[in-house]
Amino acid sequence: MTDHRRSRAAQSCSARQGTVSCRPKAVALALAVAVLLLGLTSPLPVLAAATGGFDNPQTGQLSAEPGHLYSVWGFSPSDVFAVGASGIVLRYDGSSWNEMSSGVSVRLWGVWGSSPSDVFAVGASGTIVHYDGSSWNAVSSGTTDDFLGVWGNSASDVFAVGTSGTVLHFDGESWSTMDSGTAKSLCGIWGTSPSNVIATGDDGVIIRYDGESWHPEASGTTAYLHGAWGTSPSDIFVVGESGTILHYDGSSWTAMDSATSDWYWLYSVWGSSSSDVFVVGQSSTLRHFDGTNWTPMDSGTTPGIWDVWGSSSSDVFAVGNLGTIIHYDGTSWSVLSGAAVGVVVNSITPFRAIQGETLDVTIIGHNLTGATEVYLGEDITVNSYAVESAKRITANITIDADASAGPRDVSVTTAEGTGTLTDGFTIQARPEEGGGLFDCSCGEEETSVPPAGLAIGMTLSGLCWGAGYYLARRARPPTRR
Repeated sequence: MTDHRRSRAAQSCSARQGTVSCRPKAVALALAVAVLLLGLTSPLPVLAAATGGFDNPQTGQLSAEPGHLYSVWGFSPSDVFAVGASGIVLRYDGSSWNEMSSGVSVRLWGVWGSSPSDVFAVGASGTIVHYDGSSWNAVSSGTTDDFLGVWGNSASDVFAVGTSGTVLHFDGESWSTMDSGTAKSLCGIWGTSPSNVIATGDDGVIIRYDGESWHPEASGTTAYLHGAWGTSPSDIFVVGESGTILHYDGSSWTAMDSATSDWYWLYSVWGSSSSDVFVVGQSSTLRHFDGTNWTPMDSGTTPGIWDVWGSSSSDVFAVGNLGTIIHYDGTSWSVLSGAAVGVVVNSITPFRAIQGETLDVTIIGHNLTGATEVYLGEDITVNSYAVESAKRITANITIDADASAGPRDVSVTTAEGTGTLTDGFTIQARPEEGGGLFDCSCGEEETSVPPAGLAIGMTLSGLCWGAGYYLARRARPPTRR
């Protein structure tokens, strides 16, 4: 992820209460820009930051805020680890999830272990932490590149992969750098033996380790490839961008029909056998392979799902955005409760407004039930708010007319604590009359617009909205870099 890739699409004009009039001098250039945007044919770059992707359609913001869970791994139905944003580590004992202290505050993208007392978690900025059965401790990696995945054959044969083609190997004593032969970001890592390990990543990259060195393989795609899993050297699945699922039969990689819209990204794959395989992805996407076809499953939730792991065909866990944890019992998926991830604020919509404006906002997060305070910082008054669910609060706010422009933290407080979205809301200065090229006057006065101008304005509005929507949907959502 990159850090995962996150970005907010810039809005050229902020709508205010009252009449909005757009000056004619903006028409020609606005139309040209809209046409250019709609005519884009080259792929868009990966957005900086990331991980929930556009799973919150209200904002179109990429979300990788505190509370998201990115990876899950276990040893039995009663001993499972999950890691995620802000250094979160959870452990399941068969009845409840309990938070552990990882000692770090960065995003943790992967977790794997050889035993309950030998577990590694890896993440942003070269972070590696190790659990010895009693506590988590940081381990020197010798790099600041983000680690996006970790997997091993044994306690003395562990691999970690990440951005810029980074591959590290642990021999039981220390981590050392390997030559991957690629500069592409690597996200997935899995193998069948010390001499048969594959790593997957950006631009369709698949590299294989034969026990001595890494070699590239032809994947037949340029899609970003996230997760990998298999049952044997001749039965391996890889998933990724645009609903991509590849299968390796021992000689070559071929594309499979994932029964998934090409809008959606697939992040992880795990199975109990070659005829019982699960895939998870963006916008709560969940698919199952019975040995012949991939079919949709009802996840019972809406946030994006990042990872899946199980101990058997009737004991499968999946984790995702907003602290989501779901479980499959062999018949259906259910949402688990009790994950101690605290109060989380993930997004606010709209995420900016103008001095003097009064408006309604929607806050999305986790564990928001029983909120006793909603705070958006200096110069903003919260007139009222309503907790609609554990993940949603609506509020009415007023921004002081002389408020200082700039970002504000958004906080929600409950009996369990306070969750904060840093710089989540921005106050914009009131536009000056007669301003720049795209100046939109949002004054209270009525402005006379001839029918032809109105038609052009409506057309431009539609084109710009369509172009923005197209870019938001085609821009690579969540990718671990």
